[in-house]
Amino acid sequence: MIPMIFTMVIAFFVIHANDVFAMKELALVYLIIFVLMYISGPGKYSVDYVIGRQLKNKRKL
Repeated sequence: MIPMIFTMVIAFFVIHANDVFAMKELALVYLIIFVLMYISGPGKYSVDYVIGRQLKNKRKL
């Protein structure tokens, strides 16, 4: 996730530095999405959560 955030920072602030906002808006949207995903973490819909839950259920049996 960190490389994606870094890439969007470079795209927004360096590559599209002299462009109008409409041209760099998509890079900013992706940057915000990636930062929010990084902060919020995987959650209960991630693969490791499902596997961990299945392993926990097997241990109870």
